[in-house]
Amino acid sequence: MNNEPKLKIQSYLDNELSATEGREVAALLEKDSNARALFTELKDTKALLVNNEPTYRLADSREFYWSRIERAIAATPQEPPRVLAPWWLRVLAPLAGSAAVLTLLVSLSLSNKTPEQLVSNLDVTETSALIEEEAGGISFHSANHGLTVVWVATGDQ
Repeated sequence: MNNEPKLKIQSYLDNELSATEGREVAALLEKDSNARALFTELKDTKALLVNNEPTYRLADSREFYWSRIERAIAATPQEPPRVLAPWWLRVLAPLAGSAAVLTLLVSLSLSNKTPEQLVSNLDVTETSALIEEEAGGISFHSANHGLTVVWVATGDQ
């Protein structure tokens, strides 16, 4: 016997079939001894499970049981909320953060200068003359490209 008739027999036992399907399974049980044996086994197993299922009972009534739990929760001392930091730290922390952001913004605005703006304060001719006298070297300046290259030569070269 394959699974479909077995499932139909179990559904018949649990009264889950329509009237037409129930009549078909009843006819199957009358003529097939294997189907009758399976039906008897399933019926005995169901009765065994229903009749021998343990029942658990509380010594107290349901209301008394839950009221004891409620009283235990209410009797637990409540801790006052903790203050995470002293008042002065709660005031100074946002101020320090604001100062850090302001410092960052100012430094970023100053660093947005072009290389020409940064080099404009330097006197390239003085620097190159000083390098040529003391260490030796060559300097090249291109006005078209706005570029100055200084080659410093040490005594080893």
